[in-house]
Amino acid sequence: MIYWNASTMSALTHSALRARGIMTSIPTDAGVATGRPNGGGADTATAVYHVNDREGRVSPHGEDLPGREILSRAGFSTEKYELFEIVNGKTGPEIPADTIHPVKPGDHFRATIRGTDYSSARA
Repeated sequence: MIYWNASTMSALTHSALRARGIMTSIPTDAGVATGRPNGGGADTATAVYHVNDREGRVSPHGEDLPGREILSRAGFSTEKYELFEIVNGKTGPEIPADTIHPVKPGDHFRATIRGTDYSSARA
């Protein structure tokens, strides 16, 4: 079977070859970047925020999430960890598990084990 990048061919050629079973598309860089095969279909792109050294995912435009969901998407549990926002490089106020907080791509948070000394200057 021959594999072609569909973005390099005209729509007419592509559909004619595909109808004859001669061609199958492969994912393009656009598909990898957007999370969609060959860049088409529903918008499933995500962006990254950070909790300690772990990544969490939100929509590219950001989302309003409860503290528990911010922790969960980065692989932490609210039973063991407390969540704090990083403000200007310093640990900011605690974000309670049930409080809704806006999360934008590139935001940074700190998760600490409940009841420990945070050992960091506060904002």
